[in-house]
Amino acid sequence: MGRKRRRFAQESGARFSRVDAKEQIDPAFDRLAELHRLRWQDRTDSPSFTSPQYLGLHRDMMHALFARGRLRLYALDRAGASIAMFYGFRKGGDFYYFQAGFDPAYAALSPGEVLMGYVIEAAIAEGCTRFDMLKGDYGHKRHFFQQTRETTGLRVHRPGLVCRLYRLKDWLGERRATAAQASTTSAAAQEAEGVGT
Repeated sequence: MGRKRRRFAQESGARFSRVDAKEQIDPAFDRLAELHRLRWQDRTDSPSFTSPQYLGLHRDMMHALFARGRLRLYALDRAGASIAMFYGFRKGGDFYYFQAGFDPAYAALSPGEVLMGYVIEAAIAEGCTRFDMLKGDYGHKRHFFQQTRETTGLRVHRPGLVCRLYRLKDWLGERRATAAQASTTSAAAQEAEGVGT
């Protein structure tokens, strides 16, 4: 990490900063959304930060977290422009990573990794004892942390038609998964029988 950071600083004159003023939140969020879309274009059909509702939710959430002193929004700048951004929050001794993005034009300099290194250092300097990467098992997360935890989802609906439809959907999904597993097991057994004869 030190080598990547030195190389990045030498080749690009990078500057690490934290958004620490209310009036900086909206332009920083717009840049984060743009960088995230750039990073994931042509890699997924449904990148984050695309729908007006999703953008509005996170913009409001950032302002609410900032008002409570919990927002952690960091940037890695080069020549006055943010080329990588990190969005997370802190609660007590826990630091939560939510989303990040970087300009793929600078991928050879590893701006996402360099920024994450700075962010982890900042979390430690704040006295955080846990850095939670939240849900999703991705390579860029495993690069920094090896431990994983199970997460559990809970969906609650009022009794009625919507509740029954979700139960039906879950039941059908379980039946499909069971059928697919049985089909795979059967095919493996048939293949094993063919090998043995």
